[in-house]
Amino acid sequence: MPIISKKRFARNMLNPMWEAGPDLALLFLCMKLIAPRPQDDPENIYNPIYAAAKRFISSLEASGIVSLVVLQAYILVALYELGHSIYPAAWMTVGSCARYGQVLGVHDSERAPQLLSLVSSWTELEERRRSWWGVIILDRVISIGSKGRVLACEDPRDIAALPATTSAWDEGQIASQNPPSVSSPMSDPLCPFARLCQASRLLGKVLRHHSQRDMQETERFQQASDLYLEISDLARILVHQAAMSQEYLGFSTPMSVCFSALCALCDPYACHVSGDKPTTPEEGKMQTQAVDGLKTVSSSIKEFLDHLVSQTTNHLDIERVSPFVMETLYTAGANFAWDVRESGNKSSQESLDSIRQSLGRFSGKWKCSQAYLRILEAQEFTYVAVASG
Repeated sequence: MPIISKKRFARNMLNPMWEAGPDLALLFLCMKLIAPRPQDDPENIYNPIYAAAKRFISSLEASGIVSLVVLQAYILVALYELGHSIYPAAWMTVGSCARYGQVLGVHDSERAPQLLSLVSSWTELEERRRSWWGVIILDRVISIGSKGRVLACEDPRDIAALPATTSAWDEGQIASQNPPSVSSPMSDPLCPFARLCQASRLLGKVLRHHSQRDMQETERFQQASDLYLEISDLARILVHQAAMSQEYLGFSTPMSVCFSALCALCDPYACHVSGDKPTTPEEGKMQTQAVDGLKTVSSSIKEFLDHLVSQTTNHLDIERVSPFVMETLYTAGANFAWDVRESGNKSSQESLDSIRQSLGRFSGKWKCSQAYLRILEAQEFTYVAVASG
């Protein structure tokens, strides 16, 4: 997640007059935490660096130290916890990220009280913007499987600016005076991180859609259909953009969030539980559309996985794969497993086996893939046990 300016970071480090505080030491510690691969022992995710980072954050909070650097460290810890299935800590840390960002005022530079100093450069403004987007992204992704829980931060406004291009960000160059915003057409060419912001915003709309209880059935189903089309449009754009780019792994993260959003949208309407029958014709139609949608999206995820495997031929490539991808693969695997149980579809079984293999392959970087793999295996064991009486 590109939220720390390498250009500004290097400039500060080379400045002999720059006074670094304990918050910078915390950021270094969290960078070290997120960088290495975990050991084979799953208990090693609770390593001394992780424990030290958590204590350090608590100490700085108790000392009243507030800075953008602390927020960035918080984000790295949350990403580590999410990627290694450290729950409920991951959920709580993302909530703390949201509260901390709101304390700083980076969520709304126009109306919220600002605890940070005035922005002195475009790079500094972009860094604050990207850091808050990082919080929004984590909040949406971690909420996919948390049915009934509220989001920690509001949806970005239509006028909210999206991140600048990767080249401008890396070089610290002032980008366009009119940066793309949330309301910009999805067809506009954007960098991978801006695409991730777009995908996460749509995921947030899905989560809020399912949390609404006061809509009429017809209006609710129409909203779901519109959301499905909107997210599918972005997914198609991403697939095309990734195929035409040298940065397939960069675009794999927003693609995975799009696919997860589509599955999260369809799943409650699909009613996989045997015996559940639609109570109205409209509900029956929506159930059919949802089941078809899950099958279509799962097939797209399998194609996505095939491309991803071809792009990750060595350990360095695997290191670049986001933990968000693991949730997407698990969801598709669960859908294929359901299809195998219901119809014995051979193609679905092959897809399920491929997903299992890939989850095992990526477990060297993210332990959450191991957790998802164990869940798939436990579900299959339970099904076999029930079927055999």
